[in-house]
Amino acid sequence: SRGLGDVYKRQVPTSASLTIDLATATVRAEGTEGGPAKVETAGAVIQPFLAKAPIDLKGIAGALGIEVREDSHLPDDISGSIQKTGKCYCIAINGRHHHHRQRFTLAHELAHYVKHRELIGDGVTDSALYRSNLSDAIESQANQYAAELLMPARLVRKLFREGKASVAEQAEAFDVSTEAARIRMGNVIRT
Repeated sequence: SRGLGDVYKRQVPTSASLTIDLATATVRAEGTEGGPAKVETAGAVIQPFLAKAPIDLKGIAGALGIEVREDSHLPDDISGSIQKTGKCYCIAINGRHHHHRQRFTLAHELAHYVKHRELIGDGVTDSALYRSNLSDAIESQANQYAAELLMPARLVRKLFREGKASVAEQAEAFDVSTEAARIRMGNVIRT
């Protein structure tokens, strides 16, 4: 798993310090050479991870300062949750669910962090149907963002042009279910 320092090794000197502001999802890299501080949004932190399939979701979480843990004690009807404890966020994923479902759940919870952080409060728990105490519109946004995060349109099209044109090939490349790949390819390739 990649940590925060791994993400920035090429972008800031090793003597620089990194600070994450969880309230705004910005990352500040302060160099020791007197240069200006570098501030990045969550989107900028995520962007380098979108260049290669499958998308490293745990790497994204680590780069954002989010702890991810598998919890085999969650009931079957709970896929995952995101909670804020102090200044830290933690995502719990149902350890008994299928690997592909765990990846979608992690992407879904990351979506809540990126898009709905101000609504998380004491936590958001998503059922197996990705329902929570948040509105259906917010859950729908999180599902859409999760699909985009797991299978970025640019990368789907690139692999398609390179010959990975079948649903099965894309599902394997992105480490998602064939159903998820079919839906995403239908949304991306036809546009």
